[in-house]
Amino acid sequence: MADLLETSTALLTPDRIQKAAALVGESPTSTQKSFAGIVPTILAGLMKLSSSDTGASQLLGLVKRVGGDGSMLNNLGALFGGGPATQTAMSTGREVLQTVFGGKLDTVVDQLASASGVKTSSASSLLSLAAPLVLGVLGRGMKARGLNAGGLANLLLSEKSALAGRVPAALSGVLGLGGPSVTAARMTPVPFAPEAGSSLRWLRWLLPLALLALVGAWLASSWRACGQTAEQGKQAAQQQVARIALPEGGSLEVREGSFNYNLAASSGTP
Repeated sequence: MADLLETSTALLTPDRIQKAAALVGESPTSTQKSFAGIVPTILAGLMKLSSSDTGASQLLGLVKRVGGDGSMLNNLGALFGGGPATQTAMSTGREVLQTVFGGKLDTVVDQLASASGVKTSSASSLLSLAAPLVLGVLGRGMKARGLNAGGLANLLLSEKSALAGRVPAALSGVLGLGGPSVTAARMTPVPFAPEAGSSLRWLRWLLPLALLALVGAWLASSWRACGQTAEQGKQAAQQQVARIALPEGGSLEVREGSFNYNLAASSGTP
């Protein structure tokens, strides 16, 4: 038996895609692209639902009530025909989606619309239309293999690797396929990264500051030197001037303690 994803996708023939496109007012190309993300997303949601015993029981009830034994797949013309059967199927599909995705349904719809380029309302309608079809495929597989809730859960789990590459990347985490979720992506803090060239801007500030510091140090040193010279001059000026009488007559004025004073003092009389 073909896998669930392949079987479900094969049922969306060009004629049915054309009818679905007319129902939602989108182009066949956009509608086909939307279904390409919708079918694996529904299967991934069902797989996640069945990951617990309670969820597996819920899934079994959905398949029996909506998909039955798969006989509904024999009348897909009515499902896509746009009449009462289509409206009934879409209403049932919305109930199924609420059970499968719960409070994350709006996120699922938004991401599917973004990935395929269709309106949010169109993505919601196509999702509701596809849900009964997928459950019909599951019902047929369950009957053919005689599966119970656990067997149905294992059947879905066997599709995990195939689904991982087909579900929109932003929904991988939401659906338990191992990728980042939309919520996690919004909450993940962005690490600090310096802007390009920021180091050069710091250098442009640092170099002038360093030069100012050097100039300041030089001026301070010069002022200290000048202060010392002035103080020495003042001290020198304050030294007592002595008059030395020379032997031959006359006198000489010299500062006490200087070399000339000592020389004159040895030969004259102070």
